[in-house]
Amino acid sequence: MTMLMQMGNEDSGLSPAVMTIIALLLLMLPYLIKRYTGRSVTDLVHLPVLFEGLERLADRFRNLVRRPFGKGSGERKQADKPEKTASKAGPDPAKEERKKKSLEVKREYQEKTQEKHRAGNVKNDYLQTASRLLTFGRKKKLFTVFPGNLSHEGKTADLMAILVTRARVIGINAYGFDQTVLCRNDNGVWQQVSGSTKKLIGNLNAENAQQDRIVREALRAGGLGSLPYETVMVFTSSNVILSGEKPENVFTQEEFFQAIDTDRDVKEGSLDPRDTGRRIAALKKAGSKAR
Repeated sequence: MTMLMQMGNEDSGLSPAVMTIIALLLLMLPYLIKRYTGRSVTDLVHLPVLFEGLERLADRFRNLVRRPFGKGSGERKQADKPEKTASKAGPDPAKEERKKKSLEVKREYQEKTQEKHRAGNVKNDYLQTASRLLTFGRKKKLFTVFPGNLSHEGKTADLMAILVTRARVIGINAYGFDQTVLCRNDNGVWQQVSGSTKKLIGNLNAENAQQDRIVREALRAGGLGSLPYETVMVFTSSNVILSGEKPENVFTQEEFFQAIDTDRDVKEGSLDPRDTGRRIAALKKAGSKAR
């Protein structure tokens, strides 16, 4: 090998590394010939046998190149793998029911995230508010009905959620308007202001009163009419500014969570949030089946 490297350096100008690789290949050549042709080097002295051996060697390498990577081993694994047999008992009813409920919850969640008639909404702010509300209720051991779409006589409340505290039940009517919102304390039309541009966004007080009425009627029809209930408006956008004549039941996201976190009536009261929340959730489920 040393002589070969010296000859390469003197005659061909090849580097020692290249010559080393060539030398290793020459040393491995007898093994490769025996491995892929089935004949030894001494058997290949005669030209016909040599050509036959080289042809077989070339065929082996062509097959290796043409075969997809891992095909051989995959085919063997597939052949060895036992065939799956169908369950004799058929589909699992409990599993199918869980799957059905999961699809129903997903559908309702997608419907709520669309926020009908919520121009200017930032979807991430809506989802952040919903997630924050669920986390708050869990930490404070309250009950959150999400989404809060109770139905009565063909009408459905378009609420983000219904929060059951120890003192009262709060329906959260979420809006996604951003920029500056000019509020009204009467039945006038609210406006969204961006620079010098003003856009009418409807009579939100009337809309909220309609949502409140649907929920109260649904609770009364379900035997829960005596519950202390109110519907509040929460603007979920992180950059909204509420100005004008803002009613007491209107909040930004931060204002709402600060209010329920510090409100004594939310922490103390005669209601059992878990029991009351489950009864309201049952009304929601019954209403969804009736639709």
